[in-house]
Amino acid sequence: MKGPGAELFEAVQQTLGDLPIVAETLGVITPEVRALRDRFGFPGMGILQFAFGSDAQAPEFKPHNYRQHLVVYTGTHDKEAPAPLRKAISKIKRVPRTERYRYGL
Repeated sequence: MKGPGAELFEAVQQTLGDLPIVAETLGVITPEVRALRDRFGFPGMGILQFAFGSDAQAPEFKPHNYRQHLVVYTGTHDKEAPAPLRKAISKIKRVPRTERYRYGL
């Protein structure tokens, strides 16, 4: 089903101004959708958890393949974080705040 496209986002921008919209880029993303995202300057999204699986989009989610203007999430609301990620996060939380700042954690 075809959506409203550029007309919707033009109307929103004219009425409300620029909005902090992140374009979901999970699943099949057509060239038309990519063009619409780029036309309005919406960042796409990367899911780190998907980078190391067998999903067709896995290469796109690997950090060294990230394009600029991207919001990266460690996972999604319907996927539990893998055990190594949970373990790493728990270790970071135990590091004093000043050290986390110093080392960018």
